[in-house]
Amino acid sequence: MTTKNLKTPNTSSPYEYLDFLADCVIYLDQRIENQVNTKRIQVVKYRGSSYGSNEFPFLITGNGMFFSAISDMRLNYEPLSQRVSSGSQFLDEILGGGYLKGTCILISGVSGTGKTSIAATFARSACEGGHKVLYVNFEESVNGIVAGMRSLGIDLGPAMHDCSLWVKPAMPESRGIEEHLYDKITAIKSFQSDHVVVDAISACKRIAGEKASFDFIMRFVHFCKKRGITTILINQSRIAEEAHEISGIGISSVVDTIIFLRYKDVGNEKRRLLQVIKSRGSKHSNRCHTYALTDEGIRFEPRQLDRGNRKTD
Repeated sequence: MTTKNLKTPNTSSPYEYLDFLADCVIYLDQRIENQVNTKRIQVVKYRGSSYGSNEFPFLITGNGMFFSAISDMRLNYEPLSQRVSSGSQFLDEILGGGYLKGTCILISGVSGTGKTSIAATFARSACEGGHKVLYVNFEESVNGIVAGMRSLGIDLGPAMHDCSLWVKPAMPESRGIEEHLYDKITAIKSFQSDHVVVDAISACKRIAGEKASFDFIMRFVHFCKKRGITTILINQSRIAEEAHEISGIGISSVVDTIIFLRYKDVGNEKRRLLQVIKSRGSKHSNRCHTYALTDEGIRFEPRQLDRGNRKTD
């Protein structure tokens, strides 16, 4: 076996003949894109073996080498039927019984529509039910999110005190995607999380661009789904009515439930509206539902749900 540390596989070497003599040839390199350094490995040949010929990003850690390539993903998730409450009885009814445990939920909307409030309501409820929640925050400090949610009557303090909720802040620019992925996966394993919230995936573009954020989220969601971990992703869209901005970075295909939040002008008042765009395996409401952010949490307009106006994705 031979290994080479070259910038590209085609770079010339005084020992090119070794490639023909060796049974296994592995190329190692590192590249800087958007000021982020990423190490990659590629098996060029391996006689008598069926091997992956793609490039695989990797990370050297204190526990050895870490691999998690998007090209190595297998879409073989177990079918799930158990549900977990969103923390709001009305939202559970809209969703057809709450979130399906182990699925991926995307909450998308412009700034101020209450995305974090819905995620925090779920986190508090899940912790009160005896579950563990890892809350990854790319946009705010621990004290900032606790204080902000407390002003809405959502107290995360008790859950953090009894160690059922771990709010883990992270500056996107602080490291590359492999370091971020390793850090979050290690946290999930050590904390033994039942559910994970990422606030917000739109901030992941600051790691190393849109492609890097796509790679990071796809691999992160895949890791969680394989282990039956419920994943809530928050995305801050730029324009309220742009349908293609709902997912932000093109991950809608791996998302099971999409909750879209927006504003509507009614006279001199700006009201908030919630609509479930899709929810696989659920008979969810198709209607737009008015809600408000109060000092007692999220409050939906008290009206009877239209049982006949439902859709199963």
